[in-house]
Amino acid sequence: MTELLRALPAITCVMLGLALQATPASAQRARNLPQAFALVQAPEAVVEVCLSASVQAALDCARKRCQRKAGQGSCFAVTTCEPVGWAGLMDVQIREVHLTSAICGAPSREALIAALKASCEGQAGAKQCDVTHLWSPDGKHYAGDTKWTPGEINK
Repeated sequence: MTELLRALPAITCVMLGLALQATPASAQRARNLPQAFALVQAPEAVVEVCLSASVQAALDCARKRCQRKAGQGSCFAVTTCEPVGWAGLMDVQIREVHLTSAICGAPSREALIAALKASCEGQAGAKQCDVTHLWSPDGKHYAGDTKWTPGEINK
């Protein structure tokens, strides 16, 4: 537990500032699509994500889900973005510790995967990175199907 708490600052929480290529928020609102992404985490490795109409609504939703599992006061915001764009979660294994990395705001699935791979490459001591979840700008969820091991990361 202490090792996980010490490693938390090293959790890569990269947000892509690619708003110029993302769908304008006004167009998303007109189609009633999610506007914001939020990831909340507890030190006990509880990770919850919500997509909602605003960052605050997404945070409130993710915190509520997290607190149901981890308890009051245990959950903290890790990543938020608006507009959502493409978003994804990746499990990063460093020795026996597993960390969750989130990226949101990517203009395409390909850009999201490239950003997750770059994040994995930047993790010192990474043994393996597994993309576990992806969300499209319209809020559709996809199971992750990509993973890298140390030899593949540097290719």
